[in-house]
Amino acid sequence: MSISFYSHKKTLFFVLFFFTLCSRSTMAGSHRSVESTYQEEEDDTTFVEEEQYPADYPDQEAYVNPRNSNCQVKGGPLNPAAVLAAHNRWRKAVAAPPLKWSEHLAQTAQQWADYLSSSGGCLIQHSHSGYGENIFQAAAICWSDGRSEIQRKTIAEIVDGWASEINDYDYATNSCVEDCLCGHYTQIIWKQTTEVGCAISVCPSKKQIWVCHYSPPGNVEGQRPY
Repeated sequence: MSISFYSHKKTLFFVLFFFTLCSRSTMAGSHRSVESTYQEEEDDTTFVEEEQYPADYPDQEAYVNPRNSNCQVKGGPLNPAAVLAAHNRWRKAVAAPPLKWSEHLAQTAQQWADYLSSSGGCLIQHSHSGYGENIFQAAAICWSDGRSEIQRKTIAEIVDGWASEINDYDYATNSCVEDCLCGHYTQIIWKQTTEVGCAISVCPSKKQIWVCHYSPPGNVEGQRPY
């Protein structure tokens, strides 16, 4: 009777030990892969977005299904209400008037996002369209077994990632702190900008390209954002 009980405990120990190893491997794979990057055209440095700003936004999900590793989603239009809520939260903080949605800007943003996700090699490059432009690249989720999936992102997270550059903007000197980036943030809150349109496109690698176009464009040399 005692031998049977000892064997049972020994078997249970090895089962639990093996399960622990498998769990750690999966967690490490998923944590390592969920990284979002954004950068200026002239800057080769990749920035990892770690901080999230909790807030409630209406209908903020993009048309992307990250749970289907075989989905062929190309991206598509974003919810105007969610885009405006994400931007106007930051503009309100500096008393800048709220932005309005522009279908034309959404179309030009979609065209450029589609170009970057295909012919553009899924790289961050500015279009020089004459509009203000913010671009965000979100990495795919890569698992330890070789699978890759589309990462779930929202326009609120994207805009908040750009706006986190508030910490690198010095209003007194109207410049970025040292070698930091702050142009994404100043475009979001640029007082003279009145309209915005945003779009998303998914690359064959399952990375995502998010593009927002602004009119009139901000970041005019010699002028303050507000």
